[in-house]
Amino acid sequence: MFLAATGALGSMAVHMFVPSMPLVARDLGARHETIQLAITLYLVGMGLGQLVAGPFADRNGRRPVLICGLLLFTAGTVGCMLAGSGLQLIISRLVQATGAAAVLVAVRAIVADLTERREAAARVAMLMTAQLVSPALSPLLGGAIATVGGWRAIFGVLGVAGLLASLACFTWITETRRERHPDNQLRLMRSFTRLLGNTRFLRFAAGVACSSCALYVFLSASSFLLLDRYGLGTGQAGVCYAIVALASIGGTFLVRHLELRGGAFRLGLLASSAGGALLIGLASAGCDGPVSLIGPMSLVGLGGGIAAPAGIAGAMHAEEGLEGTAASMAGALQMFVSGATTSIIVHAHLASTLSIAVAIMAAGITGLLVAPRGRAT
Repeated sequence: MFLAATGALGSMAVHMFVPSMPLVARDLGARHETIQLAITLYLVGMGLGQLVAGPFADRNGRRPVLICGLLLFTAGTVGCMLAGSGLQLIISRLVQATGAAAVLVAVRAIVADLTERREAAARVAMLMTAQLVSPALSPLLGGAIATVGGWRAIFGVLGVAGLLASLACFTWITETRRERHPDNQLRLMRSFTRLLGNTRFLRFAAGVACSSCALYVFLSASSFLLLDRYGLGTGQAGVCYAIVALASIGGTFLVRHLELRGGAFRLGLLASSAGGALLIGLASAGCDGPVSLIGPMSLVGLGGGIAAPAGIAGAMHAEEGLEGTAASMAGALQMFVSGATTSIIVHAHLASTLSIAVAIMAAGITGLLVAPRGRAT
């Protein structure tokens, strides 16, 4: 549970911040598009950080990567709290994201070390269940903190959490890597080449990226819809995000059952696609409000909660001995695709219910086309 909570810090840094984005834009005198980049570039930082952290975790161990990641996350969080402009905020968010990426890779690798292959999808689902409590509660918590202490207080809370987690990991966490592989087998480019030549890994990683993309499209564009267009407060917007996150949590509880019956990954992607299709139908019919947005997004969240753990488990076990590198590459692709899509929506001024719906459905269908059939492990 402690590892799950530690791995959730990166998610908390996204979801606690989202409801207060309009407040940040007004306080820093920045355009909405600039503040939305704090989400897009955070995803880029998560991707780049995972590419570096994975091979290091395989070669040098999980524990040092976990501790260094937490310290970097804490430093970036302090920078966000003290930011005086949109640019300073974005740079600090990149630092924060890089640390969060290292933490996430290390936590996933530790779980892989301690889990039998046939139980991998279920264990990753359990890990994600605990981590998804964060997005369920974080928007509510972030909205409440911003209301009482302003948006900077959000980063103050995250900074304290990062520091405490660093101290706890340094004191309690031991190394879990079971054997040292020869360095020549784990050099960065050779590790990447092996995985890039593994079709099974690529199909799982691409499917996970599509599943994640659907949710991050919603996160990057919806706060301005909920607050500025629909007139909700930060607390009410937090409730909307919590509903979607709770649906994702529900999805993780279904993974073990669906995986044993033949495969959870494609079923999760199918649910996400259905949610996007429902949202398109409602938007085309002129239904434009919080309920018509959050209802279909709950189905998308349910699908993501099913697909993500199954897909990550499949990707991590596609190549023996490279679990950390596989987690990093799958996570990097996940973040890059999500970041690129959200950036396109923001800069093309497509932050409408219909454009969000089209992007979500396209992501789900693409995931279905590339995803392998059968069980993940």
